[in-house]
Amino acid sequence: MKEPENTTATTIHIESPIMGDEQIPVALKAKKDNHPMNPSGWSIIAFAPSASIRCVRAHQSTHLALFIRSIMALCGHRVRVYGSYTESEFLGPDYNKENVLFKEIEDAVHKITQGEFDAAHN
Repeated sequence: MKEPENTTATTIHIESPIMGDEQIPVALKAKKDNHPMNPSGWSIIAFAPSASIRCVRAHQSTHLALFIRSIMALCGHRVRVYGSYTESEFLGPDYNKENVLFKEIEDAVHKITQGEFDAAHN
């Protein structure tokens, strides 16, 4: 399949607890998309071996967090639905693998969207 010219992409590898910590490759692809049904101006898709999911509201931190949690769940991680993974949690008593994974996925999304949503979420 031919890749669109205006797409940025990266691949991350996520350990899957339900697959004996096997690394699951997840391709993240983003492209500018100014379609009226796309309020953020971006279309971000996560491709995993078993499914793919799309986010068009990454400019809203809640929706970006749900997208990231969905990627985590797709790879077999248990995720919190409520609350967020804040910077203080990375350093505090709730520090765990899921916090680190959330941050890694978030950083990858910011990388492929050229940091456009990074300032809006900090």
